[in-house]
Amino acid sequence: MDRPPTRRHPRRGAEVSAVYELRLRGHLDDHWSPRLDGLALLRHPDGTSTLTGALADQARLHGVLAAVRDIGAPLLSLRIVDHVDTVESRAEPKESASMAEPPVVDVETWRRELADLRAREKAATKELDAIAAQRRRLPMVRMPEYTLVGADGPVRLVDVFAGRSQLIVYNHMWEPGAEWQCGGCTSFTSSFTRLGFLDNYDARFVVVTQGPIDDALAYAQRVGNTMDWYSTADSTFGSDVDAPPGGGFAINIFLRHGDDVHRTWYTSGRGVEQLTYTFTLADVLPFGRQEEWQDSPDGRPQSPAYSGWLDSPDIARLYGRG
Repeated sequence: MDRPPTRRHPRRGAEVSAVYELRLRGHLDDHWSPRLDGLALLRHPDGTSTLTGALADQARLHGVLAAVRDIGAPLLSLRIVDHVDTVESRAEPKESASMAEPPVVDVETWRRELADLRAREKAATKELDAIAAQRRRLPMVRMPEYTLVGADGPVRLVDVFAGRSQLIVYNHMWEPGAEWQCGGCTSFTSSFTRLGFLDNYDARFVVVTQGPIDDALAYAQRVGNTMDWYSTADSTFGSDVDAPPGGGFAINIFLRHGDDVHRTWYTSGRGVEQLTYTFTLADVLPFGRQEEWQDSPDGRPQSPAYSGWLDSPDIARLYGRG
């Protein structure tokens, strides 16, 4: 189920459309089709629906996403199946490649420009320090008792700390019966392979999902995920921390005092970016993430959002353990 090859360096200004697949929870009726920009609607036996088809640009995609939101169908996944290039986008590839490169200057000019940027980078670092200081001053909420299910059976939430005082939970999206789970969640969590350093901070980092524990553990092995997984399928824990069945992903932070557990911080969406090296590394490259929404000089390679992300089959192929 690897993704088909995609064209990754379209020339800015050229018309490039992408073929998208949106998977939704529930069966959509055909009368919604006029609002879905011509995407093909299929209903599946597992209780989900998919919308598939080419959209000319991000504005069209956002229009479809807005329609899906208005319909009230939870979005389970969004992926690019392929790119479709026009004749204009295929023309003059050599010129396009040369236009994409940064200008060449003398060393003194380069150091002066770098110094200007470094001043902004240092200011951003200080602002992040201030944000972290404010985060440490947040109040907290006492949690009720929960029983999750781990590899060895039922376990109280307080025992998930494994003796530590602090706990990081990644709430992993889960689509019942799906061959592949959320590509973003799979890619994010599979990148954490050495977490022993958290012992020095009296902390632990685990995955909690709505999927049944046997399915979750099998999936973790399939995609090469080495984190500890727990299931909230039989408890309200996921729903109570903003990660309900059919909902999105999240990061939740907890503090333990004896047998009492408190929720101290939560984020989702792009708030999770700060916890992964993926985008930090991509953002220091001359071409950045190469996504159309980013502010880049004319001629730089750009593709629809998520084009460079590894999907779940890619993770399994690269790191899976069978």
